[in-house]
Amino acid sequence: ADTCPPTDTCPPDVGIRSLGGLGACCAWEMDAGDVMREIRRGEDFMGLHMYEDAINSFGLAMHTHRDSHVMSDLWYNTAQAYLMLNDEKGSIEALTRATHILPSDAKAHLELGSHLRLYGAEIETVLEPLKTAEALYAASGDVKGQLEAHREVGLMWLDNFLPEKARPPLLKALDFADRKELSGDDRASIRLLLGLSYCSSNRFRKAKRYFRRALKDRPKNPTIKSVLKSLKSSSSSSESMIHTLKQLSHSFFSDGERRMESAPVAAKRLLLEALRFYQGHLDAYHRLGLAYVSSGLMDKAAQIWNRSFEMSHMMDHKECTSYRYERGSCLREGLLRHKLLHDLEHIKYLAKKQDPKASLLLPGYKTAYTLLDKALAPVESDGQAYEYVVNGKFMDLLGGGEVFKRNWHAIDIPPLSAPPINYLIDSKGLQRWYDEEQIIYVDDILSPEAVDAVYRICTERNDFHNVKPWGYLGAYLNDGFHHPVLLKIAFELRKALPKIFGGHELMQLWAYKYSQTMEGIKMHGDDAAVNVNIWITPNRANKDPNSGGLKVYRRFPPDDWGYKTFNHYSNEEKLEKYFKDDAVTIPYRQNRAVIFNSYLWHKTDKFSFKKGYPNRRINLTLLFGLRGKQKRRRLKSNSK
Repeated sequence: ADTCPPTDTCPPDVGIRSLGGLGACCAWEMDAGDVMREIRRGEDFMGLHMYEDAINSFGLAMHTHRDSHVMSDLWYNTAQAYLMLNDEKGSIEALTRATHILPSDAKAHLELGSHLRLYGAEIETVLEPLKTAEALYAASGDVKGQLEAHREVGLMWLDNFLPEKARPPLLKALDFADRKELSGDDRASIRLLLGLSYCSSNRFRKAKRYFRRALKDRPKNPTIKSVLKSLKSSSSSSESMIHTLKQLSHSFFSDGERRMESAPVAAKRLLLEALRFYQGHLDAYHRLGLAYVSSGLMDKAAQIWNRSFEMSHMMDHKECTSYRYERGSCLREGLLRHKLLHDLEHIKYLAKKQDPKASLLLPGYKTAYTLLDKALAPVESDGQAYEYVVNGKFMDLLGGGEVFKRNWHAIDIPPLSAPPINYLIDSKGLQRWYDEEQIIYVDDILSPEAVDAVYRICTERNDFHNVKPWGYLGAYLNDGFHHPVLLKIAFELRKALPKIFGGHELMQLWAYKYSQTMEGIKMHGDDAAVNVNIWITPNRANKDPNSGGLKVYRRFPPDDWGYKTFNHYSNEEKLEKYFKDDAVTIPYRQNRAVIFNSYLWHKTDKFSFKKGYPNRRINLTLLFGLRGKQKRRRLKSNSK
């Protein structure tokens, strides 16, 4: 698990450039010996993994040195230190300076292109330094450099899910790799990438040939060797090959997920690798999108989640490697009825706002709901199980495959005029309260402009595709629920309350919308470090201001309770017995945030909301950090 993937994170010649022999040939403004000692100190700090100290030492040397070759090398080494600190922007800035100081530095151009690719920059931005590196290596006759430049271009196209465009540069790289002076690892890694590109196009026989030849190259890298042996051992059938690719993809994903907080750059590499092996891994898309959010690339994150949403509809849900997202057009009777009723109310709501498409869809949805109601009535009366299949004729009433469980209605919300978080809240007091109690709430957490925007997103867009049996629907990041306003809220929350969220990254974001006639969420725990719930529906919809919120149990579960084993509704009676009634009940208020340790079990309080689509109870949930990474204090007994 600790070895790096074969095609991306093990490039040759990665590391700092030795500057130990350059003192005699350079012009110094200060004593050459002092500056050389500073450079060597920086190199020593790199070897000791003291990267901040290394950056300082290289910086002191640069202040007194003017030789362009040495300056470029110093910036190059500084970039490596920034990358080890997971500071991608700092690394890119350092490499950019290296290329400006010495435009003929091919390695700096190559590294800049590689770092931009991993960061998630636009295609043209990545291509520019890679093409420069390719030309410089060609002019100098550097075969190894030309291989690396072409391989990086191929990786860039694979990372953007364009395997056909990846093959020409990869074939050029293979041409260089086949030369005698290059290693078996070089040849094998390129052939592996070419094989994966053909797998992405469902050309498995062609892929198999590349995998077999790659193994004949006798790679020494243990990860490359083990991956190729796994692929070779699969039979010639496409089903067997897909099964092997899924297993390998999930292995990279699991390693990447584990490193999301401790080593986010390495995690991003692993998640990209997971998707190269299998493009149906929906959880890998989810985590990769979050990695881009952490880097501030909201548009890139949205692209990744949109692709995940499209992939989920292109494939049968059994083919999707995911344990969190249930999407499909065949739903059990109660779920389908609840989903259709919500969609019918939504379309009526939009039609009243003079939306032309909603007005066209309304008659079909009315007919479909009536047909479903009649079909289910006799079955429900005698208690038999029943599944109503959404066939072609039924789908036509729902607007066809382009409407049902698809994001057909977008809304235009201008960028917020101010930060979405209300920075007038007592952040220091809230952080002290959380440290003591592990459960807090704060009113008016969002600006009025932001909470209105979230309400519009939840009531006008149609991202709510995840149907739950207890009367609510969910909208997740991978469903299209990733409007920039939502991502900005997550980003600003960490800034507003840094001592609560610490180094915890956003791990999930969703909204739930509830039926007024059904229950809310039963007792459960969330797989995260810190949980944030923000209520969105206006207070006028709530008929009882003393209820409708959240019940959080103050007692931590035992350490030997497995998360998946006991976090199931069938265990609710056992959970109730253990937790008893030692709980805090926080009533519903619009724009109230409840923030608590995700180890604490919780459930929706009883609620009574007015009838009507705009009055459906809506909560926005944000999960930060990995479970097990948060503090677990002994809580005081409940005195409330």
